[in-house]
Amino acid sequence: MSRPIQFQVVQGIEGWDVDVNANFDLLFDSAIPVKEFLSVASLPAAGSFDNCVALVIEPGFKRQWYVSNGTTWISMTPREPRIVTIVDGAEAGDVIRFTCQLQDIEGNNLAQKRQVTAWMSDTDEGIPQTTGMTGPIVANSGLKILNHSDAIAQFLTTSAGALELDVTVSDACTKFLMIESTFGLFSEGATWI
Repeated sequence: MSRPIQFQVVQGIEGWDVDVNANFDLLFDSAIPVKEFLSVASLPAAGSFDNCVALVIEPGFKRQWYVSNGTTWISMTPREPRIVTIVDGAEAGDVIRFTCQLQDIEGNNLAQKRQVTAWMSDTDEGIPQTTGMTGPIVANSGLKILNHSDAIAQFLTTSAGALELDVTVSDACTKFLMIESTFGLFSEGATWI
């Protein structure tokens, strides 16, 4: 959106028009300072700042713009995944289902399709290993794009940013599901009995 046309105050009393015109010049010809906050939680009540913007600079993270819609503060920054939560379920017939969810830096679930690489390892953050596995990692929700081996494959999450992976292991052991994407490496251990 382009800036609106500036209209100068042409007549005033006791010189106040000079100050107003100077302030208009600042708004039209200069950068406008924006209040900075250290976290989303420290933003003021959104209801008091309808249609206002704020800049949140969390330690270690990039700057993010927020705008108030009168009810809540909404991020204007494209929501990139930063976290993958992984939860393992109970074993059923040698199969354990791992449920994965993409989340933003604030822990909100992201409804985005993303490609991730998943593998099973005998150690946390370890290399792909098929020891005890009786088949490949199976996508129960999401889509398997490329199978490298039984222990490693590439997947596409659902449009809700979710992925359910079934892993079959015949031996009693502990294995780790590793999920890697452009934003990091995440793991969850599970024990087959």
